[in-house]
Amino acid sequence: MIAVIWGNGATMKITVNTSVYDWSKSRKSKEKGVDMQKNMEHTLNLTMTMILKIGSARSMIAAALAEIAAYRYEAAREKLRQAETELLTAQRLQVRRLIENAKAQRFVHSTLFMNAQSALVNVMGELQMTENLIGAFERWEPEAA
Repeated sequence: MIAVIWGNGATMKITVNTSVYDWSKSRKSKEKGVDMQKNMEHTLNLTMTMILKIGSARSMIAAALAEIAAYRYEAAREKLRQAETELLTAQRLQVRRLIENAKAQRFVHSTLFMNAQSALVNVMGELQMTENLIGAFERWEPEAA
């Protein structure tokens, strides 16, 4: 499957490798193909939304780190709250897809989805570390010269 993304006048092509496991033998062949295509498109759309939310959260965490470096802790906390909201949305999408796969007779295995899950865990860790940094920096303030 190839998705074409248009942005800044450039065209990028992303090849998404998927494997489809079909446990249902009761449907007609044509019906299976249509269902499979819809399932793959749904997985791709959901995964791309997850990736965008995760990227947005990572940007907010980077902005929070800049606020911490400038000793603006409340501004940093606000950015982290926004990042947490984005990550919760991505996590809900992930859980939704996992539940759909558990209920389905046809499971779409997507490498892109697995990578999105990995990125989600990594960025959630970055959020936790950044929250801990605020506490550490608040306890340590440089002496006024």
